[in-house]
Amino acid sequence: MRAADSAEGADGAKKSGYLIDVTSLAESSALANANGLDKEVADVASVLSRSVSGNAVLVGEYYLSHSAIVDNLAYRISSERVPSKLKKKRLYRLDIPALVKDSDGDPAVFDALVKQAVESITSGREKGILDVFELDAFARVNPSMGAAAAKSLREAVESGSLIVITSGTNADFERIVATDPILRKRFTKVDVEADRETLEDPFVGSKISPDLSEAIAKRSPNEIVSVILQADDVRSGSLRDLLGRHGIEIRSEAANMGVLELNLPLSLAQTIAADRSARHLSLDHEMVSFGHIEDTTGYSA
Repeated sequence: MRAADSAEGADGAKKSGYLIDVTSLAESSALANANGLDKEVADVASVLSRSVSGNAVLVGEYYLSHSAIVDNLAYRISSERVPSKLKKKRLYRLDIPALVKDSDGDPAVFDALVKQAVESITSGREKGILDVFELDAFARVNPSMGAAAAKSLREAVESGSLIVITSGTNADFERIVATDPILRKRFTKVDVEADRETLEDPFVGSKISPDLSEAIAKRSPNEIVSVILQADDVRSGSLRDLLGRHGIEIRSEAANMGVLELNLPLSLAQTIAADRSARHLSLDHEMVSFGHIEDTTGYSA
C-alpha cells in the first residue's frame, strides 16, 4: 500500500491525499456546471450556513443530482456567491477510488484512511465542507464505509468541526437521522425536486448501457465496478485529464479499437459518459481483461 501524499490546504492544515478539493476544480473551471438546480443549490447553501442543524441531506433522485448540486455549490463558493459564512470555505470530496485501491480490500485499512482524511479537514483553522455521497456512511448499524469511519464522521459532525453534504432516500433519513437524537439535531433535509430530464442530458444517457443504468439506479454510488469505455480517442488529453482528476484506474486499453477498461465508482459513470470523446459505457460483466469486448464491440482483443 502506498502512503498517501498530502498537501497544505487553504486553511493551513495538511490535507490527506484521499481528498479532492472540489473548490479548486471549480476555480480552474474543471467541473461541469449543470443547469436547473438553482433552488436546490441555494437551499443547500442556506442550510450549510446555519449555526444549528447546518449539515445537509439531499433527499430525492440523489444518484442523479448529488454531484451536480455539489459541483454547482463549489462554483458558487469559488465566486463568493454564497452566504458570508461559506465564502472562505473549501469543499472536499472523498477520493473513493484511491481509498479502495490503497486499502487493498482491507476494511480496517479503509476505515483508517477515511478517518485520516476526515481529521485532515477538522484539524484546520476553518471548518471544511465534506461531500459524503451516502447518508449510510453515518449509520450506527452496518455503515457503508465501516464502523471506524462512521465514528469519525459522527464525532466530527457532533463536535461541529466538520460541515457535511450527504444524500439518501426519505426512508434513509427516517432510519438514520430521525431516530438518532444526535444526528437529528445536526442534519437538515433538503428535498431535491429536479426531475431526470433536468439532470440528465438524453444524449449522455444514451451512451450508458441499460445494465449500467440499472446499476446506477439500484446499487451503492460508491460501489467500484469494472466498465468498458468506447471513445473516439482513448488517448485524448481531455479524457485522460478527466480520468486522472477523479482517480479512475485504467485496467487495460486497446487504443487501436478505442477501448479502455476502467474501475470506477458508479457515481462517476455519468461524468465519464458526458465527456465529448466518450461513445459508450457498459459494465464489464466478465471482470477480466477485455473478456467481453467481442460481445460489446464486435471485435476481439
